[in-house]
Amino acid sequence: MNRVHMLIFATTSLLMLPFTGIAQQQDSVRILKDELQSLHRVFETLNAVDTLYIPFFPRWYVHDREIALRIQKSFTNHNIPFDENDPVCIIATLDQQDIADITIGKARFGRMYAKFVLARDLYHTILERKYEYTVEIPAGYK
Repeated sequence: MNRVHMLIFATTSLLMLPFTGIAQQQDSVRILKDELQSLHRVFETLNAVDTLYIPFFPRWYVHDREIALRIQKSFTNHNIPFDENDPVCIIATLDQQDIADITIGKARFGRMYAKFVLARDLYHTILERKYEYTVEIPAGYK
């Protein structure tokens, strides 16, 4: 759930409250803001990949222009800045059944964004690897 969805949910919840005094409404708004911040922290934690282990995960670089453009568009649609000249790197989970992270240079997408924000067909296309790519051997296997 991205910030916009959470904000819409919070606003809708606020509008559904029975009309009470201004002070009670302000308290309700404060509580909803606190809950929204808490949900955001939980989402960010779930989205992160442990940087200690990331060098050992399978990774590859996308060379297919169409796939790379679709991934870049997802970054752009979610206001994640990146340099268009940087390579698109896919980091998979150890069993290679899910995407752990997508990076374009220093910009990161994270596993939750990858799972819930990328179009389902793009997510599966990335994992199927039926396009041009190069594999980077994980640190523990060199």
